[in-house]
Amino acid sequence: MSDFTLHDTTVSLDDAAGRLTLRRGGQSIAGAEARVHLEVGREERTLSLLAGATAALETTGTGGELDGGRTLVLSTEQPIVRTQWRLTERPGEPALELSVRVELAQPRDDVRIAGVEPLRFALADTWLGGGADVRLWVNTYDVWGQPGSRPVRGPVDTDDSPRDRSHWFAGLYDGADRPALTVAHRLPCRWVNALLQGEGEQFALTARAEVPLRLGQPWVSDLAWLDLAEPVRAALVRLAARQPRRREAHESAHHWGWNSWDYFKQAVTAEDILEAVDFICSTPWLRERIRYIIVDDGWQSGCGLWEPDTHKFPEGMDGLARRIREAGFVPGMWAAPFFVDRHSPLLQEHPDWAVQYKGEMFSPYKIIGCDPPWGDRGYLDPTHPGVQQHVHALYRRFRAWGFGYFKTDFLSNPFKPLIEQEGKLFVPEPQKHLRLHDPDAGLLAGHRACMQAIRAAIGEESFWLGCGTLIPTGAGLVDASRIGSDISPFYSTLLNCVRSVAWNFHWHGGLWLNDPDFAVFRGPQTARPGTLDSPAEGSRPYKRHDHGSGPPFSEADARAWASMLILSGGLVVLSDRLPALNEAGLAIVRTLVEHGGGSAAEPLDIDRPLPRVYLKRAGGRGYLGLFNWSDEEPATFRPATWVGPQALRDLWSGEGLAVDGTLTLEPHGLRVLISDL
Repeated sequence: MSDFTLHDTTVSLDDAAGRLTLRRGGQSIAGAEARVHLEVGREERTLSLLAGATAALETTGTGGELDGGRTLVLSTEQPIVRTQWRLTERPGEPALELSVRVELAQPRDDVRIAGVEPLRFALADTWLGGGADVRLWVNTYDVWGQPGSRPVRGPVDTDDSPRDRSHWFAGLYDGADRPALTVAHRLPCRWVNALLQGEGEQFALTARAEVPLRLGQPWVSDLAWLDLAEPVRAALVRLAARQPRRREAHESAHHWGWNSWDYFKQAVTAEDILEAVDFICSTPWLRERIRYIIVDDGWQSGCGLWEPDTHKFPEGMDGLARRIREAGFVPGMWAAPFFVDRHSPLLQEHPDWAVQYKGEMFSPYKIIGCDPPWGDRGYLDPTHPGVQQHVHALYRRFRAWGFGYFKTDFLSNPFKPLIEQEGKLFVPEPQKHLRLHDPDAGLLAGHRACMQAIRAAIGEESFWLGCGTLIPTGAGLVDASRIGSDISPFYSTLLNCVRSVAWNFHWHGGLWLNDPDFAVFRGPQTARPGTLDSPAEGSRPYKRHDHGSGPPFSEADARAWASMLILSGGLVVLSDRLPALNEAGLAIVRTLVEHGGGSAAEPLDIDRPLPRVYLKRAGGRGYLGLFNWSDEEPATFRPATWVGPQALRDLWSGEGLAVDGTLTLEPHGLRVLISDL
């Protein structure tokens, strides 16, 4: 056993057993392993990165001046590969840096690297192991997943809990304010990284590659940060802020808009767009805050070549963009550049540009039985150089039409099954049958190249909203990103979007500006008679996890969603037919635009699958959000627990509240309480 001291961290290595122990303050991870998984010919081999390793300490410096960083390098020389396991600590920095390097030791052409586990440990061997309430903070591989918190021991709490593994960012914690084990990867990433829970309470930090290993071309993992010292919320915020980004949280209020999608869907026409423009111009408090007018899905005549439907847009998209600019707004547009119709002329000319499945175009909606047009749609392959050139030219054309805001949709779909790899999506065993043009470059490299091509085409001055964003390929390129699934004005749908606001709050102002999805409030109590786009009683009975079930929003439901948008600090993108809202509906919109934007609220009760308490600080005010998400049981709160003895007033009613009092909220009830900081 050998001990090595970095700064505050000590590493004890048992090279004979291939295990090590990390100690930092009162936190430790004992008996940890590290492994590399290879395919040699047709044989799978797993090799230790620690067994028989030689150790060396390196000190980092710049320009001859030492910055004080110290790195422990554990090296192995094996018959097939040479490896390095590197752990760095810098003075005053809570997070350790961990990376792995693997290279061929001799000339061979039959070796592939399947993946690496830079750290593998049992929960019982960490300082968290003795607690009964350890939870895993889950962030999914793209922003359409189901983030959240779930218990490590025993079954998940409820259907509100996530069942996914956590990709790129994760946390193991046993209390909101206790030191946690928080993991984040430096973005952009080349490999598919995750924190996986195996059988029982075994955890592994993993990097999946599945690429050839060639002599003289070492494979290097993406850098992982390990924070053992801070509470999980603080660590996630800090690590997100270290990533490449384009916007600060306070900028969100400068980028609000109106989007055609949620009310008009694909039936949208130029007249619908101009109706919204006229209404906003005639409403001073909206005209003051709305910057973008965005034409969503439905403007195009087909997916693939992306030309306007001149029956609905007789002046073309360039003509509509000009009309929007003349009214004083920045025109925005939606497109899904990787979507392509099966019969598109683009595929007739370039059939090899499509992602393949069992020798045919990968069409997931056809596989699950959807009729056209969805059943006829596939995806362009982002690893193909021709596709990269195509998306660049496409967005150059969009920019030349006069648009300055771009919503880019279905970004992660071309290889969702390859990343998910659990057979839960469209295709069983997809990794065996899905084929990309250049899978050996790294699954994410081609997608990042396409994203860079889009940014180059639209220019640095354009505002770019990613939708279905892959976290490691969008960071630093998009200005904002959707952080969850689609909203619709039904309480059953609201719940899933609330989950994304809660558990993705740390992205806001770190990776990008968060977009919780559209600000929609229409319902029987908030819309003018005869203007709803769904039956007032709904199309099917309410069921908690049946999205779109139950009646449309009541006024209280609409306030609940507006409250979460305010607490999110993120984008406000209106998407109702504005002239159809009545006085109550417009009052909700006005409250939202008066209080939205700024920093994101932190969920405070993170021992729940769906937090009920949120605290936001912005504009010299504190906002305490209290929600009862239950369908059946009342809930009681004591606001002073979270904000102390301050004077509070209700956001929606303006009434004051006794600082030492309690509040009982009925099912689906809410209060947002404001205090002066």
